[in-house]
Amino acid sequence: MNNQEIEPHIIESFGHDYRTSRERVEDIARRHHVDRKTIYKYAKLHGWVRPTHVYAGNGVQARIIPFRDLYHAYYEEVLSMKEIAKRYSCHERVVKRSMDHHELKQMPKSERIQMKRHFEQVKGGR
Repeated sequence: MNNQEIEPHIIESFGHDYRTSRERVEDIARRHHVDRKTIYKYAKLHGWVRPTHVYAGNGVQARIIPFRDLYHAYYEEVLSMKEIAKRYSCHERVVKRSMDHHELKQMPKSERIQMKRHFEQVKGGR
């Protein structure tokens, strides 16, 4: 079905479901006999937004690296985000999400090395 064939009442109907329903977009599209890409196209065109509760997905919590582990790896060991991801067998997005979650600032490696040296001097070395 192309956009010339979709009647306005059908657009309004799947638009209402998109904006208010907990259903997956694929299920809404199937029920209204349109492609999910069509729904996304109209959502972008009209500025439709899904309710925040829809993004919880299947109830699985997003993985977050514990603060102490992340802080130690990033600031004390001065590992890159890629190296941290490899250590914890995860994607770099998980590291970024964890940093945002714990409100840790991303810094260039040179600054982290300088910060580490400063703290070692203040502590008297390790």
